[in-house]
Amino acid sequence: MLRGRCFQLKDFYQRDPDEVGKLALYLNQIPSPLIDPRNIEAQLVVYISDKFPDIATFPRFYLNFLQWNRMRFNLKEIDMLPSIGQCDSGSQGRATCFVNNWLKYKVIEQYNCSVFYLQHKRPDIQICDPEIIIKNYDTFVDPSLKDYECVPPCLRFDTAIEIYTAMEMTGPQGAIDSGTAAFRIEASYISLEVSVGYIRSDMDI
Repeated sequence: MLRGRCFQLKDFYQRDPDEVGKLALYLNQIPSPLIDPRNIEAQLVVYISDKFPDIATFPRFYLNFLQWNRMRFNLKEIDMLPSIGQCDSGSQGRATCFVNNWLKYKVIEQYNCSVFYLQHKRPDIQICDPEIIIKNYDTFVDPSLKDYECVPPCLRFDTAIEIYTAMEMTGPQGAIDSGTAAFRIEASYISLEVSVGYIRSDMDI
């Protein structure tokens, strides 16, 4: 969200459980002359978000060069009785709240401008001059929002994530061949079921 080159997966609906319905992604290395002396990217970052379009910087998982990665998901629906301060019935998810707060408190209120990739959120605000971003880069990339907490949605979906990694894409002499994808990830929901939980607003959570 804050730096680097980002790709977002298109809508994909899993139709079969676990291995049968898994999504497999094979990615080549990306040129990166500013980070690596070999001018290639040795690591990628995967962000897991909710059903809303905004993607926060957490949770995130790092994919290393020639490393096989297997992710499995379990989805849980949590339904809370609406209560002021406990949950928000109009929330658009944790990631959206995080992005909106970051844009408002870290960018607009401090510099009276917005970033171009979030212009759709505040079209009435002008885009920041690149010089402003460069001079205050540490502030722009700092995701800390400890003073601006997000109230959880009354109806939300939490995803439990398991990840397994193994160096299985190399042979005795190194890489299997020059055509081997640099990064590999396989992901799926273990079952096409949702665990449902109900919480009263007066309960500790």
